[in-house]
Amino acid sequence: MINKKNWQLTKKYLDYRLKVDQIAIGSLKKEQTHLRYVLEWAQECYFRYAITIRPTFPEYLLSVRLDGGEGQLSAVYLKKTLATARYFYSWLSDNEPGFKTIKHS
Repeated sequence: MINKKNWQLTKKYLDYRLKVDQIAIGSLKKEQTHLRYVLEWAQECYFRYAITIRPTFPEYLLSVRLDGGEGQLSAVYLKKTLATARYFYSWLSDNEPGFKTIKHS
């Protein structure tokens, strides 16, 4: 089950990306999919405590696909998903109370 607060934070982030960063709708949809992986990985664990989740997010991505397909995600897709996750956590650190202490690692 997905943590409701996490879901709300991702929606707020995507709204920020659309209105402030003014990214294209196509790019926004791709980021939304990337963040779906982050939400599925975190499950019920609030993002503030994500450092305790095992396997780590990069390890998780090596063994999961949201489309139900076989095999591992492509290296390019993994790289873009990880970049979106890093940008999202940077945004959390800069814009949301209680996330200032998140380490970028």
